[in-house]
Amino acid sequence: MLQDSTANNIVQDSTFLRFKNTLRLPLIKSVKYISTQNHFDHIYLKDSSFQDSLLKFLRYYNRTYQNIGKYETYYVDVLCFHDSSASLICNGENLQYGLLLLYDEASKEANVLTVSYGFPFDSEYHEMSFQIKDSETIILEISGQTEGEEGMPEDLETRKIVIKISKDGSTKTSYPTEF
Repeated sequence: MLQDSTANNIVQDSTFLRFKNTLRLPLIKSVKYISTQNHFDHIYLKDSSFQDSLLKFLRYYNRTYQNIGKYETYYVDVLCFHDSSASLICNGENLQYGLLLLYDEASKEANVLTVSYGFPFDSEYHEMSFQIKDSETIILEISGQTEGEEGMPEDLETRKIVIKISKDGSTKTSYPTEF
């Protein structure tokens, strides 16, 4: 049974809290987390149990995108401060981030990568956004700010990560200096 809690458009379904207009993911038998060596991965995903926790957490998605290679593509918002089921993958932090699932219907396996976030760390603020450029390319853009001289914010160097996915499902990640 669904109940509208009116606060923040949250719906409770059994033990899960989630946003309205989310849909159930297809059956996922196994998950592989793909690290892109971003700030989020370095700071929050140090524990190997994260991948196991993903399999337990992934039940709903927020939107779909065009297929990439052989994969169906799903986007999942992780809202640590609203979703009790997300506590498995939040490391006790009050985080919000986005995961992209590359789902293989034949094997029921999902490759998962973090594609968006925004969080403070020490005297810096880190953020990442993503774009699906075509049926084989995902571009991540990492940026942020740090406390500069006299407390004025200074932009951190913007970095791009390009992930190419071939038709057979293999991935190649590059870190171009210019794009």
